[in-house]
Amino acid sequence: FFFSSRRRHTRLQGDWSSDVCSSDLNQPHGALVGAVMEANIDYHDEQTRLTGFLVTPAGAGPFPCILVGLTWLGINENIKQRAHRLTTLGYAAFVADVFAKPTDLAAGPHAMVDPFMKDRLLFRRRMRAGFDAMLAQPACDRQKVAAIGYCFGGCGVLELARTGADLRGVVSFHGELDRSEEHTSELQSPCNLVCRLLLEKK
Repeated sequence: FFFSSRRRHTRLQGDWSSDVCSSDLNQPHGALVGAVMEANIDYHDEQTRLTGFLVTPAGAGPFPCILVGLTWLGINENIKQRAHRLTTLGYAAFVADVFAKPTDLAAGPHAMVDPFMKDRLLFRRRMRAGFDAMLAQPACDRQKVAAIGYCFGGCGVLELARTGADLRGVVSFHGELDRSEEHTSELQSPCNLVCRLLLEKK
């Protein structure tokens, strides 16, 4: 399915301090915050080290999981809170890193996003690396996976769909849509077919 929304969400509070190294991807390490488990997950896109944010509901998994595409502001408090909100609905959520560096607020959004908007293969590869890292987590049900993204991340989850990732659904919140044949011709799965039709009708 494909869905778009701008509904506001209530802010949630939490502690964002735990770390997990890449060699511990399959280990249940992390910090228990309230009734959920959270952890930073290190992984790689080729030689580039990335750090995503994983949060899972209380109780025994695996859980249906949602990859969250971030805005140009990176993995900040707001995007973590949105991931936490998904756990209240019973989902594990993984915020995929794309930038591999802190956000340069002074430089503005174009300095952060333009390299990926101009190189969609790089963008797809970064999104797919996050997708694969999420699926490596024991808490995630590999058969029940979706992706959502906000603005730049909304475009990112569409690029993830274009890789042929096995997704049950993709939700782009005011993400940029492309309609070029180069992009739409690569959509394969039933989920991606819906995305392709929307892109072609834009």
